[in-house]
Amino acid sequence: MRKILILHIPLLVLVASCSPDPNTVAINEQVKKDQERVSKCNEVKRVADEMDEYSADLVRQAKELQRNWITQKMINLHSSGKISDNELEIFNNQIRTDVPPKPALPGGEFYELMEKVVDKGYLKPYLQKEAVEIGERAALSPKSVTYKIGYPECFSEFEYEMYVSLAEVIKPTKGAWADKKTPTELVP
Repeated sequence: MRKILILHIPLLVLVASCSPDPNTVAINEQVKKDQERVSKCNEVKRVADEMDEYSADLVRQAKELQRNWITQKMINLHSSGKISDNELEIFNNQIRTDVPPKPALPGGEFYELMEKVVDKGYLKPYLQKEAVEIGERAALSPKSVTYKIGYPECFSEFEYEMYVSLAEVIKPTKGAWADKKTPTELVP
C-alpha cells in the first residue's frame, strides 16, 4: 500500500502542476472579455462617427448649394444694375469662406442690402427648394447619440447619461430649413 501511495503522490503533484492556476484562468477570461468589449466599442464609435459625418456632409451640401445660388443671383443683380459695386462688395465680404462672417445685425450694411433685394422683389426670403430638401434629409438622418445609448458599456456613466439626455432632446424633425424667412437667412 505504501508503494502505491508513494507512486500516487508524484502523479498527483504532476497533475496539480499541469492544471491551470485559477487566478490565471480568471485573468485570461477577463482579458478576453475586455478585448471583445474594446473591439465592440471601437466599432460603435466608428458607426457613430459615420452617422455624424453623413449628416454633416448633407448640411455642407445644402449650404454650398445655397451659397452658389445666392452668389449667382447677386452677380446677376449687379450685372443688371440693381445693386451697386459697393453692395456687391458688401455681399462678397459677408459670404467669404476664408474668414468667419460678421454677424448680420439689423442696421448693418449686409442686413440692409439683403432687406433691399427682398423688399424690391429681386429675391424671395427663403432657401431654394433643393437646399431645403437636402437640409431636411440631414435633419431626419439617424443621430449618433441615439445609436450610442444602445451601448452603455462603451461609455463612462457621465457620458452615457449625457447621451441619454441629448437623445431625449434631439428628436427626428425636418429642422428649420423650410422656415428660413428673413433676408439674411438667404446666406448660409
